[in-house]
Amino acid sequence: MIYKSTRNINLIYCGEGYKKPVITVENKNKWYSLFVVDINNNVYKLEDFYGWIDNCPKPNDLMEFALENDMYIDGQSLEMMIGRIFMEKEYQFVDNFNYENIVWDTC
Repeated sequence: MIYKSTRNINLIYCGEGYKKPVITVENKNKWYSLFVVDINNNVYKLEDFYGWIDNCPKPNDLMEFALENDMYIDGQSLEMMIGRIFMEKEYQFVDNFNYENIVWDTC
């Protein structure tokens, strides 16, 4: 199933039928909001999460938030967040690393 954000952008999560709401992100390389697909497959913007580094949710904070609020986190979304954090933190110190050599097109 394809879910859309409030900006009409595809979300990473595409499953359905879980017993708990699932936290996910837009299919983009940076994020400004998190989204939840509830148990009835409705999508809403998550308003009360504050653990961000620049344009990326902090994975540990998000996992804690999900546990406290009885939610799941979409695994692919989480992997993308971890990769984004790695790129933000690690590659800013690499000599001659050039973001212009990366293609950011998404479906």
